[in-house]
Amino acid sequence: MNYYVGGLSPFGYHVVNIVLHSTVTVLYMLACRQVAPRHYKVEPVLAAAIFAVHPVHVEAVRTRELTVVVIVNYSIITKVVLMYLLQK
Repeated sequence: MNYYVGGLSPFGYHVVNIVLHSTVTVLYMLACRQVAPRHYKVEPVLAAAIFAVHPVHVEAVRTRELTVVVIVNYSIITKVVLMYLLQK
């Protein structure tokens, strides 16, 4: 897909990565909205914003194993934060 968009130019790779990352961020926000109660409006957006800008994504490029660890950690952190918010 990267080669189809931009050939060997790095610009095409950047565009594809930005589109993919934006899509995953929106999906993450929608998943947080499904888990959070209806009266929590800002929290899922905040969680998605942190997910979008956190520098851990740079490290996830190194290996597949690290990507799995990152996904599991984000899932656990999200669950803990949402459980804490639900107790309030």
